[in-house]
Amino acid sequence: MEVPRNEALLMRSLYASGIIAPIIPSRDALVQARSKRITDSRNLQQLRERSRNEASRSNYKMQIDELKENLRTGRMPNMRSAGAEMENLNRLVTQLDTRLEQS
Repeated sequence: MEVPRNEALLMRSLYASGIIAPIIPSRDALVQARSKRITDSRNLQQLRERSRNEASRSNYKMQIDELKENLRTGRMPNMRSAGAEMENLNRLVTQLDTRLEQS
């Protein structure tokens, strides 16, 4: 009567002796996992940046509204500086918007 083979023990001994190389994940699987981690990290970074920029964006828009109101009611003595300040604030809001769209 023959003793049954222990496949698990046989494979462990073959791996331990170096006759058979250990099974490792394929290069494709490693690249896909790395790509997924990078994508997840990028998405998280976008969310963080969007929440950080939201406060600045709303502050800029409130300043623009305040300038428009001051110009409308005539409380702004210098129209040229008010226009330049409004353009600067609009540029800042646009920069925040385009940075979010690019990332």
